[in-house]
Amino acid sequence: MNPARNSKSSKRRSATVSTVSLSVLILVSLSFPVFAQPAPSPENPVLIKAGLLYKAGNATSAKAVYDAYLQKNPSSAQARIGLATIARRNYDFDTARTHLETALSQHPEDPAVAAEIGHLYHLWSTDPFAKNPASKARAEEHLKQAAALNPNHPVVLTYLGEWAIEQDDRLAADANFTQALKLRPKFIPALHGFTRLSLKIGNTTQARNLILQAMELDPNNGETYYLMAQLMKAADHPEKSTEYALKSEQLDFGKHPARDLFLAKEFDRLGDVKQATSYYERVRAYDSTYVPAVAKLSKLYRQSGQAEKSMAFTKKLIELDPQHLPRLIQGAKQSLQAEQTSQSISQWRYILELDPTNTDGLHAIATAHFLDQFYMRTKPEQLQKDMALFDQLTQGKEQTPLLIMDRLKLSIAAERTFTPAIRSRLEMLAQSQDDLAAGEALFLLGDYAKALERLDYVEAADSQGYLQAANRLAMDQELIASAALYQRGYRLEPLPGHQLGLQRIQAKQRLAEKRVTEGNALLDNKDLKKKQRRPMAIQKYQEATRIYHQWEIPYMRMGDTYERMKNKPQAYLAFEKAVKINPGLLQSKGFAKKYGKLKKAYDKSQKSKSK
Repeated sequence: MNPARNSKSSKRRSATVSTVSLSVLILVSLSFPVFAQPAPSPENPVLIKAGLLYKAGNATSAKAVYDAYLQKNPSSAQARIGLATIARRNYDFDTARTHLETALSQHPEDPAVAAEIGHLYHLWSTDPFAKNPASKARAEEHLKQAAALNPNHPVVLTYLGEWAIEQDDRLAADANFTQALKLRPKFIPALHGFTRLSLKIGNTTQARNLILQAMELDPNNGETYYLMAQLMKAADHPEKSTEYALKSEQLDFGKHPARDLFLAKEFDRLGDVKQATSYYERVRAYDSTYVPAVAKLSKLYRQSGQAEKSMAFTKKLIELDPQHLPRLIQGAKQSLQAEQTSQSISQWRYILELDPTNTDGLHAIATAHFLDQFYMRTKPEQLQKDMALFDQLTQGKEQTPLLIMDRLKLSIAAERTFTPAIRSRLEMLAQSQDDLAAGEALFLLGDYAKALERLDYVEAADSQGYLQAANRLAMDQELIASAALYQRGYRLEPLPGHQLGLQRIQAKQRLAEKRVTEGNALLDNKDLKKKQRRPMAIQKYQEATRIYHQWEIPYMRMGDTYERMKNKPQAYLAFEKAVKINPGLLQSKGFAKKYGKLKKAYDKSQKSKSK
């Protein structure tokens, strides 16, 4: 055979394939006839020793052997591939590239060398921490070169398969791995690649069989155990996936960012905060600006009670992702709107640590504690801390009527009632020039008619202003004026919050109606004694009034029930609230007569108490 002719033929072939896309080339390469592979040349015992040292995890000694061998045999492609592998496993892509480019310059006709450097560039371009997307073009160039030199070389086919996975060309990947394993059935890199493909397409049975085959061939291969860990994750077995990933780490001397991230996520899934934190710290060591790791560390350090570290990572996260703080604020607002008060308070405390000037946070914390007076969930020591925080952050600020109202809400939550001092301050606010603050104060005082009158004068600069005012009132359980303000804002400029606010109000009204219905059903329940039925029904009516203050029906039903229980003072107080909401009730002669009698009884009881 004429070597010169072979060389010209090879050059022509290279020139031809350079114009063909790699995805097409991958499939076309399989149409070539399968030639018997030439018998391998006798292995050099020195290189065998280096390979065994590497396999045993002694990379430093393996590198020393390869280096010594290269000094005497500078053109050894096998030694340079070995050194490139060690460098890459130490996350040193530059050194790995230098070794492989040198080997390729010395052996331009070796398909394995071309495939190795193509695969290196492929890994470099897809690694989220190495950040070298420009390597993708070099990867494609060298993989084309390798395929042109020998389309039926197991190493070439394997790396073409890995490339096809990345391009989501599953057919080509399957065909190349199948061909590689036909040529070399025990080629572990091909088994690994085929496993990755099987996991990607969800064929877990095939993935398991391939992993077990690889494990049988080499029980000490770290990458095999890592693939088994991924299979266990796909089967939703976090304990097993973690176990296999740790075994992979034990067998592997090198750095493996993907595995570290995998372990961080799995430990987090298992609730092991300490281990999850440790592995996320490792991930961050590869790239201190990797946002998912910074975000997780902020959360994990907060869970473990390390507030300062958590805050430091949160501030770092805000630097890297300026939208993080707005997302935190939006989440806290949503928690408050959903009346998840404890969660909202916790979120807003955190936000105020990041941004003490956030007046929305002060209002939200006050509102959440005010809401909690109905549910009795607030811990007194937390409330006292938040009152002190409120006073600290508002010191030196203009004491606007709305800010005064927020502070009063904290006081109401702390007292669980309207003390004379609180009532006096609310009455002062009711005279304020600020229609929103005055209307809110009147509403809290129970003067719903005057409250609606003042709130009808509320004017906002824009649609967002109406939304904020409506949200504020809705959190007080004021459902009439808040609905009107949502509608005004919507007419000015539709925002998603307007519709959501109206939907929440309608949901509260339906819930109040449900409580009244449940109370009525209890009164009609003949299986219960009257002594049991009536107090239980009153409790349901009271719940309805807390949800929808401005609806007279639950007060009327409560008054009727108290009257049946011969508790005239309480019956009068319930009817009195109903009349405040709807004075037109007194136009009914029957009700007006009953109301008058109950008022006389109430006044008489009050005089008796004062003597």
